[in-house]
Amino acid sequence: MAEKWKFLKLRSLEIGYTLPFQFSRKINLEKVRIFANGTNLFSLDHMDGFTDPETMSGYPALRTISFGLSIQL
Repeated sequence: MAEKWKFLKLRSLEIGYTLPFQFSRKINLEKVRIFANGTNLFSLDHMDGFTDPETMSGYPALRTISFGLSIQL
């Protein structure tokens, strides 16, 4: 029988949307992009004694979520 998985983690993710060119030109900009990114968003483990095997120091990995806007004039 196959061994059960021990650890699954979503370390980083970025999603974004670039506005259509027609809309960007109406507001006198070359390019407009809206985005969100995050690190250490999700983890599952079946290990005894650890919540995250990548942080054996005892301190949990920080979860970070950022939002941004990128503009080209």
